[in-house]
This record gives sequence, C-alpha cells and structure tokens, in this order.
Amino acid sequence: MAKDTDLIRLDTILARLTRQRTAAISYLTFLRDMTDNDSRYVKYKSSYGGHVLNLAQIGIENSLILYCNRVWDQNPDAQSIPNSIKIFRGLGIKIAEKRAAFGEGDLAPGWKERQTVKLNEIISNYESIKMSKVRSVIRIIRTESLAHLLEESRDRKKDFPLGYENHNINRNDFYKYSEHTIRLIDLMAYFRSGKVYDYNETCSVFQSYCNAFWDNLPILSEVENSV
Repeated sequence: MAKDTDLIRLDTILARLTRQRTAAISYLTFLRDMTDNDSRYVKYKSSYGGHVLNLAQIGIENSLILYCNRVWDQNPDAQSIPNSIKIFRGLGIKIAEKRAAFGEGDLAPGWKERQTVKLNEIISNYESIKMSKVRSVIRIIRTESLAHLLEESRDRKKDFPLGYENHNINRNDFYKYSEHTIRLIDLMAYFRSGKVYDYNETCSVFQSYCNAFWDNLPILSEVENSV
C-alpha cells in the first residue's frame, strides 16, 4: 500500500514538473538568444524602446530563477525534483513497471538491466546538478532579492561562509544549469511513463518564434521618435 501511495505521489509530482517545463524552455530560449548576441543588440542599442527589451530580459530571467528554485525545493511537501528522487531511490525500477503494463514488456530479455542503467543515470545526473554552485547562487538571489529583501541571509551564510563575492558564476552557467534541470525532468518522466519529452524539439519551436520577432524588428533607434 505504501508503494502504491508513493507511486501516486510521484505521478502527481511529475505531472506538475512536466507542465512547467514548456514555459521554462521558452524563458531559457529567449534569454540565450538575446544574451551576448550582437545581431540582436544592434536592433535596440541606443534606443528608448531598448529599455523595454531590457526589462523583458530581466523579468524573464527572474521567472527562470524562481522556476529553478521551485523545482529544486527541498521542503518535504513540495512537488519537486528532490522529492521525486526520494521515491526513485526507494522504489527503484518498480517505477518503470507502469510502462511494462502498457506493453513494453518487463519479461523481455535484459529489460530490468536496462531500467537499472537508466535509473542510475537519473540518480547520477541529479547528484551532479544538486552539487552545482549555481543552485546555491540562485537560491540566494531568490531569497534576498525576489521573495524577500534581505541582506546576509541564512542561505548566503550557509553556502558561502568564506564570502559570496567569489562565487564566479555567470549567466551562461545559469542557463546550462537550467537546461540540465529540464532535461533531468524529461528523463524522470520518460522512466515512469514512457512518454518522450523532446527538449531539443521544444527549444527549436521557441527559437523560431525568437527569429521571427527579431527578423521583423527594425533598428529601433532609426524609426522611433525622440522622447
């Protein structure tokens, strides 16, 4: 009965995590497309309208920071990656038996061995991302700037006892961390249900939206009236 309850909870958590992934990929695609991109910057540099695009970039980046903090929430009641992994560790390949019930066939030669390899990959990826310094930095940003207005929060003192200023994290590090987080969710969801969540395909769709926007945007400083 306890195992059945755990599986029901896992399905609830994974449903929540996969619902949020599409929006997260849209945020990440927009940010990567705009950051350090001279062909984008030329469209809005030295313009009044460029301030709106800068605000959009800041707002979307904050949304991605909140997303990453939310899916890595360690509160026992949170619908998050850490709480999913607890169930993965506890139940092992039993989690994948849902797919077998729908015809994949747990009696096929080597099926259990293949699931064990996939499960170990999920756990390994989780441990690697969990140890990332980026995770600590964005938790501090969330605590001190977005959720509250604090200085020298407990998160800062705990994760950077020798000084936060030396964290050496940049935007591209954050974007890689975000991508790895989304890809981990995709792996967990596939292991449980067999449904493929194609990160690259979703990213390609949103990249086409970005291209359409920028390709049709004039050089703002050449067309806007003085303010």
